Amino acid sequence: MLKREFIEKVSERCELSKVETERAMSVIFGLILEIVEADDSIIVPNFGTFRKKTSKARIGINPSTKERMQIEAKTGIAFKTAKNIKERLNK
Repeated sequence: MLKREFIEKVSERCELSKVETERAMSVIFGLILEIVEADDSIIVPNFGTFRKKTSKARIGINPSTKERMQIEAKTGIAFKTAKNIKERLNK
């Protein structure tokens, strides 16, 4: 699903304009990023948890050349799904 399609569905269900919906979504995702950047997590009951995840630097192997290479440490956002969502998806 594309962002514009998602915005359309949310705006219909919330009875908001597409402009208002897009603005609200931008604020929500921006806040998630700010909170996670500050090393805090966001727990959304019955949905899941967003948190910062850092992977350590490591040695990897290029599959085409079999050459060893250094892979740098990196940080991203991890999402852990709530138990009830996992159960719903695995029916």
